[in-house]
Amino acid sequence: MTAMPSEGASIPPPVEDFLMNFLMKHNMTQTLECFQTEWHKLGNGRESAAEIESVPDVYTRSEHLERALEDCESMCAKYQQKASAAEAQFEKLRKERNHHRTAHRRILQEKKTMGQELKRLSRQVDDLRKELEELTEKHNAALREKMLAKLQRDKASQRATQLEQTARAVSASQLAPTRTTAIATTAAVANTTAQRPLPSLAKATKRLQSPVLSQSQRMPATLPRPEQLLPPPNLRPMTPGRAKALTVVNTVKASTCAVGAIALHPQGDLLAAVDDAGIMSIWQLPGGQLEQQVAAHPSWLADVRFHPDGTLLLTAGSHPKVDLWSSAGLCVVTSFLEHAHCVWSCDFHHTGDFIASGSMDNTVKVWDITTGKCLHTIRSHTDSVNVVRFQPHSNHILSGGADKIVRVTDGRTGLAVGSMEAHTNAVSDIAFTYAGDVAVSCDLDGTVCAWSMRDRTLLHTAKLGPHPANCIAVDTSGQVVAVGSGDGAIKVLALDTFDLITELQAHDDAVQALVFDHAGGFLVSCGSDGTIRLWS
Repeated sequence: MTAMPSEGASIPPPVEDFLMNFLMKHNMTQTLECFQTEWHKLGNGRESAAEIESVPDVYTRSEHLERALEDCESMCAKYQQKASAAEAQFEKLRKERNHHRTAHRRILQEKKTMGQELKRLSRQVDDLRKELEELTEKHNAALREKMLAKLQRDKASQRATQLEQTARAVSASQLAPTRTTAIATTAAVANTTAQRPLPSLAKATKRLQSPVLSQSQRMPATLPRPEQLLPPPNLRPMTPGRAKALTVVNTVKASTCAVGAIALHPQGDLLAAVDDAGIMSIWQLPGGQLEQQVAAHPSWLADVRFHPDGTLLLTAGSHPKVDLWSSAGLCVVTSFLEHAHCVWSCDFHHTGDFIASGSMDNTVKVWDITTGKCLHTIRSHTDSVNVVRFQPHSNHILSGGADKIVRVTDGRTGLAVGSMEAHTNAVSDIAFTYAGDVAVSCDLDGTVCAWSMRDRTLLHTAKLGPHPANCIAVDTSGQVVAVGSGDGAIKVLALDTFDLITELQAHDDAVQALVFDHAGGFLVSCGSDGTIRLWS
């Protein structure tokens, strides 16, 4: 009897085993014996075992199929779990997509709304800008009307007090016989100017543009004679040795405020000073006696200059105008009214027929004294113009400002000639040698520069900081340069080498202005301590 195959067998049993097992299971012993006998006989005649047939094992196959089915069911369950997770992830992503799509649509709507609002605001800004321009134009027109009205009032007051001023001029001429001719000339100029009709508002508006000038109104071309370039015959040279020995010989308490500028009369015996209270005063030198004083301005004054013949004075200050004064009676002869902001500096041409002014409105203006018209408006500076000076015996104008550049302009044409750049801060003052061939400038960093006016090249540089250099002066002999500092010191340099010779200490506050005597006899300084000091 053949044994039953094991449950784990994977090979199906032979046919005879299947039949024998079946017969034994049903207790069919006789049939089993007959089958075995016949099968044995039949088996002896077979050539190979390959001819033996086998019966498939249904149970084994069923078991394999059940296991395969279980594996498939477990895999299906896993796939279902993954499919559920993927479906949940897809649903989450779909919700996020819908959320972002909604946010994107909202942002597009906000962008469209903001664009429309921006266009509306731009149109509103354009409208407001036009209104601002109109209001500015109205304001400027009103300001010009106010200035013209003030000028008319001053002229009327001047006519009313003309007799009194003439009497004062006669009295002053008795005190100073050498200036009798100058006083008579000043009275004639004042009379002529007082009788001159005032320009209308339309004409004043037209003067905002430089007029086309006739040949008689133009600044004449000048070629200095050789004797004009020589120093005065009575000059006492300010040598470095003399400069080192300078001491204060006279001190005048000129004001309770800062004295901002001083100017020396061409004859050298009078000194004009202006202060931050708007007071202009005339002092006798070297004694320091007060001769005349006038409230020239309701606010501060920044600069004062004498006419080349000493008959007139020029002042500039916080108002957008330049005043021309009679030096005899200290009365206003005329005013020049085209600047838009305060005027920091002014100067006379060496002929005395023209003046230049520099303002906080970034412009330099050239004026004709005879006609009172603005010949040129120079707009070469990009910031406030702090100082403007005519080159001696020339028509060139040097101006310096907060843009740190010294610019050279032809006063006849109003066109730029060149520029000189070396300063690191705003230019505060400019001065020339007597011949005008060398210019010196200083700035608020304490830097002092010397320039050759032939080719506008830098000759020397001195660093005198950290305090600002407020003012500068060159003696008539052209040997020394005096620099007024913000710490109250006056630093004296040799012009040819720019070596420091000495420091003069006397002022209690910043030095604001310096001027050398034309004959080289002394140096005059003023400062924020309200004093005027004479050095000799």
